[in-house]
Parts: sequence; structure tokens; C-alpha cells
Amino acid sequence: MTRTSPRAATDADFPTGAPLAEQLEALLNWAVLAPSVMNTQPWRFAIEKEAVLLFADRTRQLTHVDPEGRELILSCGAALFTLRLAARHFGFATVVERMPDPDRPDLLARVRLAGAARATDHEEALFRAVKHRHTNRRRFADTPLPSGLLRFLQNAAEAEGARLTVVEKREDKTEIGALVGEAVRLQGADRAMADELHAWLRGNQDPRVDGVPDRVQAGLDRVSYLRSDPSRFARQAETLAATAPALLLLSTPDDSPLAWIRAGEALQHVLLSAALHEVSASYLNQPVEVPPLRGRLAVFAGGERPHVLFRVGFAADLGGSQRRGVSDVLTSPASP
Repeated sequence: MTRTSPRAATDADFPTGAPLAEQLEALLNWAVLAPSVMNTQPWRFAIEKEAVLLFADRTRQLTHVDPEGRELILSCGAALFTLRLAARHFGFATVVERMPDPDRPDLLARVRLAGAARATDHEEALFRAVKHRHTNRRRFADTPLPSGLLRFLQNAAEAEGARLTVVEKREDKTEIGALVGEAVRLQGADRAMADELHAWLRGNQDPRVDGVPDRVQAGLDRVSYLRSDPSRFARQAETLAATAPALLLLSTPDDSPLAWIRAGEALQHVLLSAALHEVSASYLNQPVEVPPLRGRLAVFAGGERPHVLFRVGFAADLGGSQRRGVSDVLTSPASP
């Protein structure tokens, strides 16, 4: 099949009428546009008969920031939701098996095609949002969020078996902001963690198609403290959290790889739902990455296991980070 950059792929590139394996491979042009921690794109895919296999790519794990692989698997869950959505757009029903083989823990999902199915209007709208969803690493405009949007986003999370808590009380936002600031200081003082994050920063002329390029970063980026005084950035992050119209905390009842997959699917459903209203996300996930602080953050999720902390708002469309091509993420079904 013709090799197309994922961001450039259109419906016209989908090989309707081609062998099923080619159609399955084409769906991956959309799956790989999912968000991932530090744009590591930590996934691999394989085509197996009438199914796509999704693997965690442990070579792309942030072993100091994310030693358990929580954020890696969340990222793969986001790709899984996008794959499901692309299949529906192109007329396929799907059956998803999550963690289908206990002997292959890095095989996160098997997505099998199961006949024809027409996408709903809402699914079509979400699919169109895939190319327009971008992470915001700059300040949000002061424009108020649309009425009812936060409840709409909560419904999206619930549809995937997760919970989205909206934190609006000033005292709660201030307390969460203090956790963010504490996490920033701890991470900034950890040399191994700082070096690991640095490895995924990209200069604007860097030809690699992963990591976070300088052009989309700003003084509010989650790793800006690696290039400045962590204490200064911590104070900025505390203020961001405390003054946000609302903080959103994504959680699940359980804390397991299966729950992380579900949380990733929920996150992408939420982000695409926000993108329908031209609203983007800005992450403050540092407390989730520090185990003692993650436990304290759980209080705000009603005791559930927190996975992602973020703000939403309106921002200029700065374009998205680059993605690896499908040929770069395809492997054999027998691969780990």
C-alpha cells in the first residue's frame, strides 16, 4: 500500500476493496495520532488475520518517570480508542479483547473486525476531531468554557469505564496546586529523571518524529523546569492549578494494567470530545508520577486511583507533534 504520513492521511488513502490486511494497516494511520507521554509513541501493532494486535513498546518507557509503565499503557489505551473509532468510521464493527493473554503481558489488546457497522453522528464527529486534537503547552485564553462542557466530558469518561472529577473549589485547587509544586521540585532535583526527560526534548531542526519539539513548548511546559530553576517553575505550576477555572482528574476504581488501558481510552474520548468545542488540554500530571503524592491526590478522586491531572481551555492552534509512520510501528504477531 502507499505510504502516507499519518497526519497527511485522508479518507481517500483508505484502500477500500483491498485485502483485509491492507485495510487494517491503513487504520493505524489514525491510531498513531493518539497522545502519549512526552510524545514517546510507546506502541507497536501487528496484523493477525482479521485483527490488529496492540503491544506496549517497553523500549520507549520512561523508566525513571514512569517505572510501573502506567503512563506508557495509558498512552496505548488512547491509541486503542482511536483505532476503534477509525474502524467504525470506515464501516467496521469491532470486538476488543483487553489483556487477552496472561503469558504475554505486553500484548495489551486484540481488536477484531466483526462485520459491518455504521458510525453514529457522534462517532463521526469524534473521528474528525482526531486530526485537530493537540496538547496545549502555552497559556489558555480567558474565554469561558461552553456551558455544559464539563458534564459532557464526564460522560465521555464514564462511557469508557473511568471517572472524571471536576475540581472547582478554590481551596481544593490550591491544595492540588501545592502537590503539583512539590512534585516539580522533587523531579527537578532527580538527576536521572531530568536526564530521561531531556532525552525526549527535540530541537526545531531535529529530524526525529517523536519527542516534544521546542516549537510547541513554552514557559508552562511540564518539563520547562529542566531548563530553568525548578522552584520558579513550581511556583508557576502552583498558580496555574490554583487559578484554573477547573481542574480535571481522571481515575478508575482499580490500579492495574487493565485499568490503565481503560483510563487511556477514556482520556482520548475526553480529549476528542473537548476538541469538538475547540478546547484543548494542558497537563499537570507530576503528582501522579510521584507515588506518595499520587496517594494524596486520590482524596480528590473520591478514593479512586488517579491517572491524569489536567486543565482545559481555549488556545491558539499551534499544530501537533510529529508521528512515526505506520511502517515504523508494525511488528509480527509473535513479537513481545
